[in-house]
Amino acid sequence: MCSILDDLTDLIIRPPRRDYTKRDLGPREGSLNGRPYRRTDFTIQNNERQRLECSLFERADTYQNQHYNPCVIYCHGNAGCRTESHNLIPVLIPRGIALVVFDFTGCGRSEGDYITLGWREQSDLE
Repeated sequence: MCSILDDLTDLIIRPPRRDYTKRDLGPREGSLNGRPYRRTDFTIQNNERQRLECSLFERADTYQNQHYNPCVIYCHGNAGCRTESHNLIPVLIPRGIALVVFDFTGCGRSEGDYITLGWREQSDLE
């Protein structure tokens, strides 16, 4: 009985990771509706000192006179990863809205062995 309970617990806090490559994130540069855009990959550390893999999608012809552009931070679902956001790129980028996507702790290519269904993941946004 203990083994079954352990297996169920692992299924919840250690779901299978979505395996993907950098290629699955799409091209580093492209064009949407005649407007160039770029993808910049970067890494940050959360409060637990775990590495989180991130990407920024933005127009390459960002307005020079603006101090900032609007940005959406996409938070993937349970056991998901940053590739889930691909359908937002053609909606946001042509409108000048940047998109930041990342893998929560324990998901995708980020560090961490387990997920906490939001309990610790909220600190990934700090």
